[in-house]
Amino acid sequence: MVSIALRQLISERDKLQAEIEALRNKVEGLEIAIKLVSDETSRTSLTSESRPGVSETLVDLLRTAGESGLKPREAIEIAERDGKHLNRGSVYSLLNRMERAGIVVHENARYKLRSNPTPS
Repeated sequence: MVSIALRQLISERDKLQAEIEALRNKVEGLEIAIKLVSDETSRTSLTSESRPGVSETLVDLLRTAGESGLKPREAIEIAERDGKHLNRGSVYSLLNRMERAGIVVHENARYKLRSNPTPS
């Protein structure tokens, strides 16, 4: 009887040691993932600092569009083709603020740069 109980205890210990090893491997994998993500975040923040902001991007797009102007959706699509992601809400909000500031005009659902912007 003692030998059966001893074998069960040894078996249970071996299972627990295997689980411990599996958990150590998972923790090690998480540590690697954390390092990769933090390195990527550092690179992204460095890269984003050198990219123009939404305002500069919109002004450049409107300047390129000239007298025909742009609809907000067109600006977002053109920026995406150029590899720049513009948030839809930010674009609409910024264009409205730029209109109130006298930087752009809004005609026929299109935004254009004013010839002589009159900031307020």
